[in-house]
Amino acid sequence: MTEFYLIDQVTGPFTTSCPAKLAEALADGCTMLPHEDAYLGAVAHWVDTQKEAQRELDRFSGLSKEEQDIEYEVWKMKHGTCNEDLYLSETDYSSPEYQGTPVYETFMKGFRKSKPAPKVWTRTEIDDMLRTRTDAVERAMVVLYNRQTADEQSAGDTKYTNGRGFAAYAANKGTYYANWVLKGRRLSRHHLNNARKIALKHSRQLVEEANSKVS
Repeated sequence: MTEFYLIDQVTGPFTTSCPAKLAEALADGCTMLPHEDAYLGAVAHWVDTQKEAQRELDRFSGLSKEEQDIEYEVWKMKHGTCNEDLYLSETDYSSPEYQGTPVYETFMKGFRKSKPAPKVWTRTEIDDMLRTRTDAVERAMVVLYNRQTADEQSAGDTKYTNGRGFAAYAANKGTYYANWVLKGRRLSRHHLNNARKIALKHSRQLVEEANSKVS
């Protein structure tokens, strides 16, 4: 089954093996990437971009009101224009009759509050991803491998009953699949099927790991 690589300018890179979903995504304005390497590069760039945007938001939120106003005025000077809906009809703040809240301040309050609540994953959602997405299975192998202790990773075995990493029956294969993925390779055919079964058996841990990233 052919896997298609795409990027949505709002939600980022994603894959699909369904021709109907491919057609729908292209109709919605998504861009098709030529090959897997381009997709992996796009994923890395997207992650870096999101991290940089969050760092900038955190930095700006930490400024005083005066510093924010100064920085915003500099931004307007550089760009030479303002958002028409927000600023063209804005009240003259220097007027003695002015009694309201500045449009910019109202805008910034809304911006600070607009950060969505973190996504809380359910086991059903994780299982659905594992059943339908190759990249989800591959990530699952790496996540479970990373939850093994160092000596378990080295031995390709499970030595401790701690509810983390691969169960004893799956440790050898799971470690092999994780190392395969970490070398930049893809899982396919019966290896993919075996890895998917392992991931589904361990999906409770995957839910824990996914939700730990947003808590």
